[in-house]
Amino acid sequence: MYNARNKATTDDPSPQVANHGVLKYPHALNFYDLPPLYDVTIEEFETCALDRLRILAEIESSAARNRTWEELKLVTSTQSDRYMPLNPTLSKYHDRDTERKKDHLSHFVLRLAFCRSEDLRRRFVKAETTLFKVRYDQLITSEREQFLSSRDFNWIPVNEQDKLSAKLLAAYYSPRTEPERAERYYKVKWTRVPDLVEKRRVFLKGGWAYVPSREQSSIVFQEFEDHLEKALEVTARLLPRLDEDTRLVPILNNLSQGFLAGISSEWATASASGNGEEIKAEMIDELSKRHFPMCMRALHENLKRDNHLKHFGRLQYGLFLKVLGVSVEEAVIFWRKSFKNITEDKFNKEYKYNIRHSYGLEGKRANYAAKTCLQILTPGPSEYGCPYRNYSPENLQSSLLSMYSQQGLRSTDLPEVMATVKTSHFHVACTRVFELTHSSCGVKKGDGVGSNESVTHPNQYAARSMELHKAKETDAMVVE
Repeated sequence: MYNARNKATTDDPSPQVANHGVLKYPHALNFYDLPPLYDVTIEEFETCALDRLRILAEIESSAARNRTWEELKLVTSTQSDRYMPLNPTLSKYHDRDTERKKDHLSHFVLRLAFCRSEDLRRRFVKAETTLFKVRYDQLITSEREQFLSSRDFNWIPVNEQDKLSAKLLAAYYSPRTEPERAERYYKVKWTRVPDLVEKRRVFLKGGWAYVPSREQSSIVFQEFEDHLEKALEVTARLLPRLDEDTRLVPILNNLSQGFLAGISSEWATASASGNGEEIKAEMIDELSKRHFPMCMRALHENLKRDNHLKHFGRLQYGLFLKVLGVSVEEAVIFWRKSFKNITEDKFNKEYKYNIRHSYGLEGKRANYAAKTCLQILTPGPSEYGCPYRNYSPENLQSSLLSMYSQQGLRSTDLPEVMATVKTSHFHVACTRVFELTHSSCGVKKGDGVGSNESVTHPNQYAARSMELHKAKETDAMVVE
């Protein structure tokens, strides 16, 4: 078991989690002032962090895909409802404390994972602040007011005399507009609302910003962001104490890669396809042209060109085909035809055993899962990794056109794809290619591979592609 008392704490002594009535966590929103002080299992430590990371990774993906605020809210809410729901305090039919406890623990686990470098800290703060904004925006007014009242934000309410001053009213109301007498104003140092200052949406006087209640959230959001940045720096200084804990370091290293390729969900442990159709060896070449992501398409093209793949290439491609729905018998036929330059005896001795082993029929009989995007993006031989990461810009663009031009990808689409590659959002680039090459199936920009999700697994890409084309063919048959 992992004792949370060993976690890094911040310098802020003000409590955020305290007994309040019957709830240990009185508010759905949290500034995460104090770490969770209780024992958790290693499994809980990892799984709750993965669930939160799925939400944060989709938030970062949404930013890279230039989604609007409303689209981002919808995607974030969908992911949150699926992996980490937070019901209002008034919702008495849900276990609110359990939900908020998971939210609390998962935040601090990811703090440990993302405090390690300036870039990770920046990305984590941005994603966490966005998640906080979405939750704040969706919270009912009464509970939002209760949360704001529970914390000292160091703002100074503006008195009636200053509130009705001509300069203040002129800053927020046009001469033709009647001022709202009930509007409240708060005075804070201008450095606490840089977004309002940048957009010229706040009245400044003597170094103070006079913020109307309708813009009050800017103070709260900036406070959350500043608070988290300072807490991450403190955690980073204390993190070396964990280096000797062999249980946690591998988990934290894996979590810190989560923004690189998102977090795969049901495909992460998939070991067999559920499409219900047997895939024959002779079908694979045509399927690769219509449905495979670029990483698997490249492996297939290399296999056709060289009549051979090295061990790790065979393992990666073979497990992909296995999960796609290729039976072990058809896999043996496919690899035998592909390795046509070697004798039958050599194939049986050196390759057939490994094929059966990957299906769990030899050796320790483990049923291996196919590699996720995150595993493929891990540095290794370039021919077996992610083309969006490993190819030069010129090679990537020419390869994309040669592979996907017949599916609708045009040269005018490449700048958008390359822009996401340049910012290291490789899975977002792959998702955009999926959208562009499946527009004939009704896929629009922002749809992703379904439910607005990004590509996180090669089999997810291929299965969704096959599903869309099957639906399209069915609809065409009905029309006829």
